[in-house]
Amino acid sequence: MTSKVIIDYNVSQCTGCRLCMLACAWTGSKTHRLSDSAICIEVDEKLFRRSMILDAERCTGCLACVSICPGEALVKQDGETKGAGA
Repeated sequence: MTSKVIIDYNVSQCTGCRLCMLACAWTGSKTHRLSDSAICIEVDEKLFRRSMILDAERCTGCLACVSICPGEALVKQDGETKGAGA
C-alpha cells in the first residue's frame, strides 16, 4: 500500500478565488500559469456554481492548495490508498 494524499473539497466554502491553483503552479513549476496547476477550480458565474478537478497524477501532495485556501474549502483527508492514481 502506498500513502497518497487525498484532498476533499467543500464547494459551499469555496470563494472561487483560485489561489489554490496559483499556489500549486508555483510550488510545482515556479510559475503562476494556471495550466501548470494540478488543481482546477471551475467557476460558472452565470449559475453561481463552482467545482474542483484534481489531477492525481500531477499532484505531489505538498498541500500548498490546502494551506492557502482562505475559505478552508480544501482539506486534507487522512488515509491510505492502494496503487498509483487511486
